[in-house]
Amino acid sequence: MQINAGDRIGGLPILEVRDLRRSFPLGFHSMTLERAGYSGYRAKKLIRALLIVGYLEASTDGHLRLTPAGRTFSRGSAAKRVRWETADTALKEFMERVELANRNQGFLMTITAAVVFGSYLRGGERIGDLDLAIELEPKTTPKDSIAFHRMYADHFEKSGRAYRYVGCEYDWAQREVLLFLKNRKRTLSIHTMRDFVAMDKTPDFSYKILLGDPERISAKLRAHDDNDRPTP
Repeated sequence: MQINAGDRIGGLPILEVRDLRRSFPLGFHSMTLERAGYSGYRAKKLIRALLIVGYLEASTDGHLRLTPAGRTFSRGSAAKRVRWETADTALKEFMERVELANRNQGFLMTITAAVVFGSYLRGGERIGDLDLAIELEPKTTPKDSIAFHRMYADHFEKSGRAYRYVGCEYDWAQREVLLFLKNRKRTLSIHTMRDFVAMDKTPDFSYKILLGDPERISAKLRAHDDNDRPTP
C-alpha cells in the first residue's frame, strides 16, 4: 500500500499513525495510547478516526480489533518506487547488518529469523519497497524476575531516552535493533514475525527465508491458518 506522507488521520501525521500501529502489533486502545504519551482527547480522536476509515472495528465483546484494511495500512510505505536492483543491494546490506546486530554485545535481543516477501520476489523493473520480517528473542533471560527487570531498566537508562510509559524499557530493547537494521533507509519496510504470520495473504503470496529454521517458520504460518479457518 502506497501512503501519501502529507496525509493525516485523527489530526496526526499518517506516518506517525502507521508507526504507532506497528509499535502495538496486537492493536491499541485509549489507555495504550495514553501510556505512550498521548492525551486522552487525542487518543480518543485517533481511535474514532481509525474506526471511521475502517482500519479498526469493534468486536462483539466490545474490544477493538484491526481490520484487513488496517493490517494493509500498517504495511504501507511512503517511499518512492525503486529499481529492483536497488532493492537487491539494500537486501544484501540488510543481511550484513543482521550479522552485525547479532554480534553486538550492546543489544539485549538477537535476531533468530528473517524473511523477505512482497513485490521484491515478484520481480519487475520497479517495486514499492522491500518487505522484510524478523523475529527477535532475548539473548539472556535471568530466572529471577527482579534481575530480569533490572537488566532492561539499566539498559534503557543508558540509552538516555525519556521514560514515557510503563514497559517502555522492554519495547526499547527491540526497537533499537529495528532502528539499527533500518539504518534510515526508506526502501526497507521491516515488520515483526508476528505481523508477518498474521497478515492477510493472497493466493499468490510467497516469501523467502533469509535466516532461521524453515520448518519452524512454516509451522507458525500453518498454525495461524488453522486457527483462522472457520469452524464447520
